[in-house]
Amino acid sequence: MNLAISNGFELQAGDDAVREWLMDWCDEKNILATLRIIATDMLVFGNGEFEICREEGQPPEEWWLKPLDPVHLRVRRDEFGQVFGYIQLLTFPPVVFTAQDICHIRWGSKSWWYEFSYGTSLLRPLLKIQALIDQLEDDMAIIIHTYTKPMLVVKAGRPEMPFSDPQLQALMEAFRDRQPATDVFVRGDVAVDVVPSLTKDVNVQFWLDYLYKQREAVLGVPKIFLGQSEGTNRATAEIVMQEYVTRLRMLQELVGDTLETDLFKQLVQSKFGEGVEIPHVKWRPIWEASLEDKAKYLGDLVEKGIIIPGEARMQLGFPEEYPETPMQPFPKPKDEGKKIVQKTVTGVVEELSRRQEEQGT
Repeated sequence: MNLAISNGFELQAGDDAVREWLMDWCDEKNILATLRIIATDMLVFGNGEFEICREEGQPPEEWWLKPLDPVHLRVRRDEFGQVFGYIQLLTFPPVVFTAQDICHIRWGSKSWWYEFSYGTSLLRPLLKIQALIDQLEDDMAIIIHTYTKPMLVVKAGRPEMPFSDPQLQALMEAFRDRQPATDVFVRGDVAVDVVPSLTKDVNVQFWLDYLYKQREAVLGVPKIFLGQSEGTNRATAEIVMQEYVTRLRMLQELVGDTLETDLFKQLVQSKFGEGVEIPHVKWRPIWEASLEDKAKYLGDLVEKGIIIPGEARMQLGFPEEYPETPMQPFPKPKDEGKKIVQKTVTGVVEELSRRQEEQGT
């Protein structure tokens, strides 16, 4: 989520004044902070909603955004499945919103009734896997506790002289209240046998590995991001990285399309009127190569005639046109400076040779 949102976005197409005003509005309202919350809600719950807060007749410069809890928000639909509003069940009486007041981003929406209006949580397939992992942790705690305090069979007395009820009750309390690494003192006519545990030789590693693999597959996070680089070469890492970046770009497209059709459209119409073109969201790159690798790649494209030098300069962060006064290379040392350096080095060498000769004599 942070990789998809934190680098921000730019606006393309439309009028320059519209783009500049929209970017200033987004910066002033700190829209990236809101989008991080909404993107997290969308992945966890399948829905990310925020309210466009405004009063009647209020200019768009004074509007603001407020994320809403998707757990308590319901979609209001007609018999044809068209959304005409929302209702928040967090307080009583419930709060009702019109469809224009809510920006709703759905993750994994389907064609059937419920998932079409609410989306599907990314963690939904993970619920059973995580429940099995939690159950295994509980079972392992019981097994370990069994080894530290094993089950016992206590035989009290002999057939011809059994324990009385008070004696048996006292013996039961002594063994029942014992703790790990404690001693219990009993009479000589008491026999104690340990009940062997059937879980001693059980191999749970294969089951745990299976559950972990299923969880990694559901989350879709490359193992190399988790510090597990075993069995990964450069070719495999590049393919995994491309697939992961594709997922993040899909998330960016969902967020960007909602901003254009719901939020930006209302802002532009309120500020500039009807019929004004809505700028498009262009997300900044999720991952960028080093400047050296990028320059080499763009240089090859220029040599092959695919792009012009001006395009390559802009992608490297330089002006499209060459400066009128090109930068001069660093001045070379003058001849006199070279001579001074040479004389200094020669003098040092001669002084060292003279001292060695004096020490030898």
